[in-house]
Amino acid sequence: MRPILFVDDDKEYAKFFVDLLEKEGFEVLSANDSTSAITLISKEDISLLITDLYIDTIDGVQLSDIAKNVHPGIKTIVLTGNPTVQNEYRAISENIDLFLVKGKPAKIVMEYVRNLSQDSNTLVLKNRVERLVSIEEKLEMDLVSGTVMRNDKNVELTPTEYSILKILLQNKNVLITRRDFIDKLWGEGDNERVIDVHIKNLRTKLRLFSIATVQGQGYRWSE
Repeated sequence: MRPILFVDDDKEYAKFFVDLLEKEGFEVLSANDSTSAITLISKEDISLLITDLYIDTIDGVQLSDIAKNVHPGIKTIVLTGNPTVQNEYRAISENIDLFLVKGKPAKIVMEYVRNLSQDSNTLVLKNRVERLVSIEEKLEMDLVSGTVMRNDKNVELTPTEYSILKILLQNKNVLITRRDFIDKLWGEGDNERVIDVHIKNLRTKLRLFSIATVQGQGYRWSE
């Protein structure tokens, strides 16, 4: 089962809710601010987002929209301790799956979570779109069509450039040595510096700032 992401700036409430979910057998990730939440959304294969309405610089509805762009088919629950008709209407208009008032009995909330989690996992198994995403770079790789979008514009890459970018995005914040690239791409070869040429081309074509050079070793996607 794919994990649930719980987001709330109230750390005490977040711990209570995460413990509740884990006791029900769910795998749960948690964040106390929008930046951490977006990082987890970009890295993890989330099935369900449960978020407080009021977080910090962005709210729960906006965070849900980001999650839906990264993970088509993800289900979303927005929680609030201060419900208003305006907020509920906005949640509905933005296709939030469930708008819940904090304080509902745990048994009822868990039943909602179970239903939405099952629906999400079933939907993804049937219609999953394989994508790799960098929110910071506004970059998206569609692994089904083989396309790469940067700032919503298609960018043409060579097969080698595409493969290198895929390796980096699949291993964010992990050092990939030049030897690793060669082994993954071709299985053999002695000229490790050829990787530098392809990295340079990627940086130029996509105007990337997230590919960090690790002196004398290789490269890391830092995000």
